[in-house]
Amino acid sequence: MAAMVAGSIFTMKSIIKTIGLCLVLVATGYFVYALYAQRAVFAEINWSGGAALAMVGSIVGMLAITLLGGVAWRILLADQGFKLPWPTAIRLVALSQIGKYLPGNVGHFVGQVALSRAVGIPVGVSVAALGISTVWLIALGVGVGSAGLIEAAATSGVSWMPAFTPGRLIPLFVLLIALPWIGIFVLNHFLPTLSEALGKGQKIMPPSLGAAILLTSLFLGTFIIFGLMLKAQSSALFDTPDVGVITFTLLFASAWVAGYLIPGAPGGVGIREAMMLLLFTPLLGAGPAAAIGLSMRVATTLGDGAAFLAGLTIGWAQKNKEINYESQS
Repeated sequence: MAAMVAGSIFTMKSIIKTIGLCLVLVATGYFVYALYAQRAVFAEINWSGGAALAMVGSIVGMLAITLLGGVAWRILLADQGFKLPWPTAIRLVALSQIGKYLPGNVGHFVGQVALSRAVGIPVGVSVAALGISTVWLIALGVGVGSAGLIEAAATSGVSWMPAFTPGRLIPLFVLLIALPWIGIFVLNHFLPTLSEALGKGQKIMPPSLGAAILLTSLFLGTFIIFGLMLKAQSSALFDTPDVGVITFTLLFASAWVAGYLIPGAPGGVGIREAMMLLLFTPLLGAGPAAAIGLSMRVATTLGDGAAFLAGLTIGWAQKNKEINYESQS
């Protein structure tokens, strides 16, 4: 019986993964076709010092996002009773982010748990903390992105999502925000043995209100940085209509959530660009919308690479400090 259940679960996972990969292929094909169809726009790119500065600024923006992620990870673990030094928390996040580009879109999660385990954080605690942060990040992305979709439908001629209304989205947003508390309550009260096993002898602690407020602020800051990056690139690289940072932030959040949730999309590649093309075309035109999807992908990938190098540097500095301390003692 257990074998049959396990086989069914494996089959369902395989089906979901296959569907996800198909969506990735379709979205990537759509985006590549759009790039080809609008290839003339690349001749209009303003290759200037300002453009280079915008791309460098975008890479710095990705480093700032990694920093916020490290701060969030430290807060989450401290909320569970495990306090890491700030540089260590930032290093773990910086090193793990490169895993998002592995097939399956889950490598950064596995890497973050494994790296945290290496510094003494129980796997169950890391998994619980990741679950909390992921649900809240998605909840905020849904909330911010939905506001963008509503605005796009109302002002930019995007009318293919009539179901997105505040009355339907607010309850979903509230439910997503409350999920960590609901899930941990069920785990602690109905499966206490499992909770204690995951927490290495202690039950998983529900997140505090203070942590929730801090994490919400950090995650919102992440989306705003993405909006600033898009504003800088669109202004420096293309002669596009003046679109505000808030509009870029709201619409990009929708594309980000889609890329984050689709299984099998490494780093959301293909899915995110296709969504950006759909959402930005009414604002920027088809050519610039396709090109900015590509420039944003280049900037975020280089930024993740820079974050990985920063993580290695922090690790080297920490190790060197320990060696120097031991030699003096």
